[in-house]
Amino acid sequence: MGAGQTQFPFGNGQLCVSTGGVGQFRFPVRNSGPGGVITEGPGIVAFSQANFGVFGTITPGQTRNFQGWYRDPGGPCGSTFNLSDGLAATFVP
Repeated sequence: MGAGQTQFPFGNGQLCVSTGGVGQFRFPVRNSGPGGVITEGPGIVAFSQANFGVFGTITPGQTRNFQGWYRDPGGPCGSTFNLSDGLAATFVP
């Protein structure tokens, strides 16, 4: 999770989330299972408050950017990992 957006080659894809001047914050590792799907939440606001400090806490009105990082041993660019598409979410009260 980060406050900014970027496009930077990374692994077999593009890094889309940047620090936005406040840092990048990582949620715990998840297993996507055979379907390749990860669901984060509910509870991400509380998790950010308990684990990310003042700069990583999600508050109403903020837009945060999210991106998944996963293993990709047979990827097209010769790296062993890739990234999901980025997702921007604006949090409301």
